[in-house]
Amino acid sequence: MKLDRVKADHPTLAPLLDELASYIHDSVSAGTTGIEPKLAAAKLRRSEAEVLALLMLLEKAGLVEHRYDIVCPVQNAVITSVKDKKDIEQALAEIEDAEEGCPKCEQLHELNDVRIEIVFEPKDDLFGVTSDRAA
Repeated sequence: MKLDRVKADHPTLAPLLDELASYIHDSVSAGTTGIEPKLAAAKLRRSEAEVLALLMLLEKAGLVEHRYDIVCPVQNAVITSVKDKKDIEQALAEIEDAEEGCPKCEQLHELNDVRIEIVFEPKDDLFGVTSDRAA
């Protein structure tokens, strides 16, 4: 299993990787499609930087994939997501230029209104749970 390989490559991190993998499994089982480092950090009682580093190790191994969610500040809902950091500027311009307003709250947002969050999406079956995303 890919997780075992990551743990073998980083034996001192193995217990933390197990905790994070368990958190990811439970989150996917509950219907979550993305792992937010700040929420995982709070649950695991670790720093956000530490959890982000662990998630990046899992991404390098092909267990998760990051995306950037652009979040409506009024509804706290994802307006859109992009995979590549270079696409954020275009997505923000489209939100700002939308004449009909935000699709989540119908208000017009300035660039500094919205929040950008990095989220890690678990790959199907790699944490023992199959999500509906692949369907």
